[in-house]
Amino acid sequence: MPQVILPHENNPLVSVGMPTYNRPDGLKRALGQLIAQSYQNIEFLVSDNCSTLPEVSQIISDYQSKDPRVIYLKQTIHIPAYLNFQYVLKMAKGTYFMWAADDDERDEHFIKTCVENIGNHTSIMTSSVIKYRRSDRIVKAKIPKFKSNNQYQNLYAHLQKMSPYLFYGLHRREDILWVLEMTEFYDWFDVYFINRNILTNGFKLLPDYNGFTIGVDAEKYIVKPCNNRLEYMSFGRNNLNLILHSDRLNILQKAALTYRSLKSMLRLVSHHEKIHKIKAAVYLLKKLKTGNGAL
Repeated sequence: MPQVILPHENNPLVSVGMPTYNRPDGLKRALGQLIAQSYQNIEFLVSDNCSTLPEVSQIISDYQSKDPRVIYLKQTIHIPAYLNFQYVLKMAKGTYFMWAADDDERDEHFIKTCVENIGNHTSIMTSSVIKYRRSDRIVKAKIPKFKSNNQYQNLYAHLQKMSPYLFYGLHRREDILWVLEMTEFYDWFDVYFINRNILTNGFKLLPDYNGFTIGVDAEKYIVKPCNNRLEYMSFGRNNLNLILHSDRLNILQKAALTYRSLKSMLRLVSHHEKIHKIKAAVYLLKKLKTGNGAL
């Protein structure tokens, strides 16, 4: 039976936070893979958001009985998903932390490789593939090209090729405790989170190691149009504030990143609303002018 090893400089404790709700099959698969990680000094914080399916509780209890590293956290009432994400971070004790979605998969050496390579960076993530489970189709996920220690170039690269799945990499816990102060998560918060980590102590990518699988249970990714479901301006405003108030960027870099950020916002609106970029630009200008948060 795996045992939690005492913290050591070369073997730090890793906290894995897994919020879950009514997805027993995914939970069983994901938790099983995490427990089988070759890196051993891990605590698994599984927070059940008051699931109505009894299988969820049974699966967590079964794994807990087999592995003392599994910590069963059960919400007494159903809470917004972002609060459950915050909760597992709040309860974590590790030097490093990662969120784990119950529809994703990881290679058995994923955590070990990340711990060994993170160095002084805030975050680290491997390359990834997307697996469409209904058809077993697998495609390579897009990944930005990061320079080793150039925060400006890395942020510019991520704004060009935004990769939300990097949110599920390994992070230095003390660098991301600001997430606990958030009063809500908004659309593309994961992208903002990555951008902020790039400007903290950097975000390292391992492009030659496909250690992570993004699981999609549908036949294909469905673009979600607005219809009062997608809200763009919170991400836009926070991203611009991040750039403009950073003390790690000079004035020319801030100007270039502001331009790049606005172009990315334009692309988001055009893509998700399925409209021409000129019309998307008019929408954005109106919202920026009025300060209204929704399109």
